[in-house]
Amino acid sequence: MDMDMDPEFVLVGEVGLLVRREVAAGFSTRAEIIKLAVDRFEGEAKESELRALAQEMAASSFYKHYKAQIGWPLVTDCERLDIAFDKLAGKDIVTRHNFECDLDDEEYIEDIVDEMDKVIASGKRARGYAFYHRLDVAVAVEGGGLCISFGTGSRNESEEGAVRIGNEVADALRLQGLAVDWSGSWKTRITVWLDWKRRRPWSEEE
Repeated sequence: MDMDMDPEFVLVGEVGLLVRREVAAGFSTRAEIIKLAVDRFEGEAKESELRALAQEMAASSFYKHYKAQIGWPLVTDCERLDIAFDKLAGKDIVTRHNFECDLDDEEYIEDIVDEMDKVIASGKRARGYAFYHRLDVAVAVEGGGLCISFGTGSRNESEEGAVRIGNEVADALRLQGLAVDWSGSWKTRITVWLDWKRRRPWSEEE
């Protein structure tokens, strides 16, 4: 008996997983999620069919998300994370959520340094950074913890300076009641264990 999965069945599952994860992540709009799904699975079905499937999955996922967040705590872990990052930004540490950069490229640090340069160009100080990547969000959504990168942004990064920023980031997260794991080394990222519930504004609903 042929035990191979029906390709159409597999595609529906993969599109559904992508859409549900992006809705739960809480950063992309409905239109952006649909476009992402169509682009990601280009060539595996007609574009019109992919779009219709993504729209259907998005409608279902958004409905479930809005319904679920009615029963969420007054302050979620994601909101605690946001507060911690806002506090760090107030101390001249540049923070970015769901940051886009190529983590496989050893020069990815240049992307966050560019963000620091923009802050400095606006007349503000920037003495360090903390960010998490969209790939980190995908792990956190599934309960795997959120990894946060940190440093001074200096081209000649020093261990002392990076550890100082790391301690400030870890302390800010703990101050908001979040569980933090970090070795204290400048070569390891900070892991935050949180229940990923990112609230979406009701105005997004279509």
